[in-house]
Amino acid sequence: MNKMIRWLEELGKYICKNPLEMVIILLFLVAIAKISSLYLSVDNDDGHWNQFKVEHNCVEQPSQGTSPNGGWLCDDGEVHYRWRQQR
Repeated sequence: MNKMIRWLEELGKYICKNPLEMVIILLFLVAIAKISSLYLSVDNDDGHWNQFKVEHNCVEQPSQGTSPNGGWLCDDGEVHYRWRQQR
């Protein structure tokens, strides 16, 4: 218990001596947490897209301009783009 109290006291002294550095570290940790949450929230199952593609008669379109991947033209009149490399 004393070690934890000493560690917290040392941490408090460090924060008081280096407030800007601690703000930068906290911003970095928040950015890492946000990127991680975005990555983990992505639906890794292509089943939804495959089902939608079949139901809406989607046809693969060639790429336009500098984009390496084209989209999918569906009978709903819209071109849908996939973020992952198309299979």
